[in-house]
Amino acid sequence: MELSLIVFLPLLGALISGFLGKHLGLRLSHFISCSLIVVPFLLSSYLFYLTLNLNQTSNVFLIDWIVSGNLQSSWSLKFDTLTSVMLVVVTSVSALVHIYSIGYMSHDPHQYRFFSYLSFFTFAMLMLVTSDNLLQLFFGWEGVGLASYLLIGFWYKKPSANAAAMKAFIVNRVGDFGFLLGIAMIYLSTSSISFDEIFSKIHSVDQTIINISCLLLFLGAMGKSAQLFLHTWLPDAMEGPTPVSALIHAATMVTAGIFLIARCSPIFENSSLILSVIIIIGASTAFFAATVGLVQNDIKRIVAYSTCSQLGYMFVALGVGAYQVAIFHLFTHAFFKALLFLGSGSVIHAMQDEQDIQKMGGLYKVIPFTWISMLIGTLALTGAPYFSGYYSKDAIIESAFASHSFGNEYAFYLLVISAFLTSFYSWRLIFLTFHGKNRSSQEIINKAHESPLSMTIPLFFLSLGALFSGYFFVDFFISHDLLKLWGNSIYTLPSNHILEEIHHSPYWVKKLPLIMMLSGFIFAIIFYLIFKSLPSLTARKFSFIYKFFLNKWYFDELYNIIFVKPLKKIGLFLWLVFDKRIIDGFGPDGISSTVLIISRNISKLQTGYVYHYAFAMLIGLGILITLFMFGN
Repeated sequence: MELSLIVFLPLLGALISGFLGKHLGLRLSHFISCSLIVVPFLLSSYLFYLTLNLNQTSNVFLIDWIVSGNLQSSWSLKFDTLTSVMLVVVTSVSALVHIYSIGYMSHDPHQYRFFSYLSFFTFAMLMLVTSDNLLQLFFGWEGVGLASYLLIGFWYKKPSANAAAMKAFIVNRVGDFGFLLGIAMIYLSTSSISFDEIFSKIHSVDQTIINISCLLLFLGAMGKSAQLFLHTWLPDAMEGPTPVSALIHAATMVTAGIFLIARCSPIFENSSLILSVIIIIGASTAFFAATVGLVQNDIKRIVAYSTCSQLGYMFVALGVGAYQVAIFHLFTHAFFKALLFLGSGSVIHAMQDEQDIQKMGGLYKVIPFTWISMLIGTLALTGAPYFSGYYSKDAIIESAFASHSFGNEYAFYLLVISAFLTSFYSWRLIFLTFHGKNRSSQEIINKAHESPLSMTIPLFFLSLGALFSGYFFVDFFISHDLLKLWGNSIYTLPSNHILEEIHHSPYWVKKLPLIMMLSGFIFAIIFYLIFKSLPSLTARKFSFIYKFFLNKWYFDELYNIIFVKPLKKIGLFLWLVFDKRIIDGFGPDGISSTVLIISRNISKLQTGYVYHYAFAMLIGLGILITLFMFGN
C-alpha cells in the first residue's frame, strides 16, 4: 500500500495542479502539490528504515499489462534495497524543489503548469525506479524524457530554451534507441523481460549476445546520464528554470543510467569487456567535464559540468564492479549537488537574474545564508573531510586503484586529476561570486537581498544532507556485511572482491584525494584572491588550450559538421524531391490542380446566353439522332 501511494500521489498532484490549479488558487494549489510529494518522502523514509533494519523486499502487483504470445508482462512495483535508496533520493529532493519553487517562481504567470510538470516528472522517475521489468522501466524512462523536455523548454518563448529542449530530446533518443534494441535482444535470448527471470537465465546466454546487450543498455545509460559523446544536451539544459536543474540534472533524471546498470548488475557482471568500456567512458567524462568547468563563467553551467564529471565517477565505480559505491555516491551527490543548484538559484534571484560570476563578488555580506549553503555544498563536492563527498568520492578513487579490470589505471589517474580540477573550479566559483569586490552595477547591488524562507528552508535541509549523509550511511553502503543490507538487489560474481580490497588500499591512495582537494583550494586562492591577474595571463599564455576548453572540446561544432548539416541537406532534398514533387505532385496537390484545370475549362462553356445553350442542345440532339440512325 505504501509503495503504491509513493508512486501515484505525485501523479495525482500533477493532475490537480494542471487541470484544477486555476480554480483552486495559488496557495491551495501549492499546498496540494507540495503535500503530495512530502507524503511520499515520509513513506519512502519509513520504507528505507525498514530496509536498513529488516532487509524487507516485496513485489506489489497492480494489473496485467501486456499478454501477447510468449510476451507476458504485468504492471508491478518492485521494492528492495536499491529501490528504497532511489525512493529516498527522488522524493526528498523533489519535495524540497517543490517548496523552493514557490519562492523562485512566484512572479511567473504559469506556475500551475510548472508544478504540474514537476509532479509528473517525479511520478515518471518513481515509476522508473520501482519497475520490475525492462519494459516498465522503459515506460518510466521515456516519461522522464518527456517531462524533462517540457521543463527545459518551460519558457518556450525563448528561442534558446526551445533549442535546448529539442537538443535534450533528440540526443536522448539516440541512447533510448540503443536501450530499446537492448531490451529486444534480451527478450529474444531469454524469452522474458522480467528482471527475476532474466537474471536466472542470463548464465546460459551466449557471451556475444550478453556483450552486445550490455553495450546497448549502456548506450541508453550514456544518453540519460550525459556521458561523453552523448553529453552535449546537459549544459544547454540550464536554459530551464533553476529548480528544474536541481531536480533533473542533479539528483534524479541523470542518475537513471546509474540505476539501470546497478539494477542489471547480474547481466553486466558477465561482460567484463563492456565493464571496461564503462570504466574508460566514465573516466574520460569525469576529466572532460572538469576541464570545461574550469573556464565557464555561467554559474549554472559550472555546476552542470560538475554534475557531468561526478556522473563519470559513478560510472567508473560501476565499471570496476563496485556498484554499491556508485549508488553511495549517487546518494550523497544528490544532496550536495541539489544544494549547489538551488544555492545558485538563490544567487541569481539576489542578482536580478544575472548568471555571470564575472559580474558578481562580495555577496557573502549580502546573502550570508546562501553563502554558507554554497560553502557546505562545495566542501562536500570537493571531498573535504567528514563532508558527504569525502566518503563516497574517495571510495570511488580507491576502487579504481584496487580494481584489476582493464582500464583501471587510466581511470585512477584521470579521477585523481579530475579531483584537483573539481576543487579548483569549485573554489573559483565561491571566490568570484562571494568574495572580493562586487563587479555588478550599483543598482543591482542595492536591490540584492537574501531569498525568502520558501527558498532558504530547502537550502538548510540539503545542507544537512551534504554534511551528514556520508558519515551516517557509509557503513550501510560499503560495509563488510553487504549481503545483510543489499540482499539480491545487487549481484556480484564470487570473484568480485572490490569492496573488500578498498578497505586495504595503501595509505597514500586514501590520502591522495584530500591532497588534490587542498591543492585545488590553494591554487584557487592564489589565482583569484592573491594574484588576480593570473587567470587572464594564463589564458593568454595558453590561448589554444583555453579556447579548446571554452569551446567544450568542439564537440558541438564537430557534431554540427558530421551529423547536423548532412542531415539537414538530406532532409531538404527529401522535402523538395519526394515530398513536393512526387508525393504532393502526384497526390493532393496534383489531384487538386487537375480538378481545378478541368473545372476552369468546363466553366468556359457556361456563357449565360440562352441561345448558346439551345445551340448546344441542338448539336447534342443531332449527335444522338445520328447515332440512333446509323448505330443499328
